Amino acid sequence: MELERTREQVAVAQVAVAQVAVAQVQYTAVAGAEARARLQAERAQAEATATRRLISPGRRRRKPSSSPEQRKGRVHQ
Repeated sequence: MELERTREQVAVAQVAVAQVAVAQVQYTAVAGAEARARLQAERAQAEATATRRLISPGRRRRKPSSSPEQRKGRVHQ
């Protein structure tokens, strides 16, 4: 009688341990997915920043525009 109760308690304990193991695996999977998503977002942001820098690396100095008097000499007749 007591042996039966002990076996039942062992079985219940084994189920509880298995449930905890499953919960740990699920938590690890979710945490891993969140970390991957965060890294992917950071990578995309870094790539976008790098692309913007390649497209417009900063203000470039422009030659001052010529005045109308200077342009008169360039007109082709």
